Amino acid sequence: MDPQTEKLLRELEPDPRNRGLLAVLADHLQQLGDPRGELIVLDLTASPESAAMARRRELCVELAPPFDKKSSPKTTWGLGFIRSIEIEEPGTSLAGFSHPSCRLLESLTVGSWHRLGVTVPEGALPRSLRTLIVRDKISKASDLSG
Repeated sequence: MDPQTEKLLRELEPDPRNRGLLAVLADHLQQLGDPRGELIVLDLTASPESAAMARRRELCVELAPPFDKKSSPKTTWGLGFIRSIEIEEPGTSLAGFSHPSCRLLESLTVGSWHRLGVTVPEGALPRSLRTLIVRDKISKASDLSG
């Protein structure tokens, strides 16, 4: 990522839905030829036209992280990024969450931490994360402070 994109994303971390800053990011990305800029614009304008909605779906597929098809988590997109992820399948690794589309992730729901064998590599969860829901007990030894 170029330094300006990185700077804008860091500025968005405390307020990932800041529409003004997202518009600046979209303009910057479009100047670089990055399709995420177009996706952000489509999301900001929220056009109900079928052509705009079809293009949005295409961009979401193009920009999606390469999650394992078998254990692919449920994702919700918004304003150019994946905003929430729900994991229900065993063996899902959070290593893929370092993908640019997860950079402004706000909510993560994990069905059963122990049963699913979820692993969280250090630094895998973005700073924009606001909600972590675990539908099971977390080990006393777990350290999510990072």
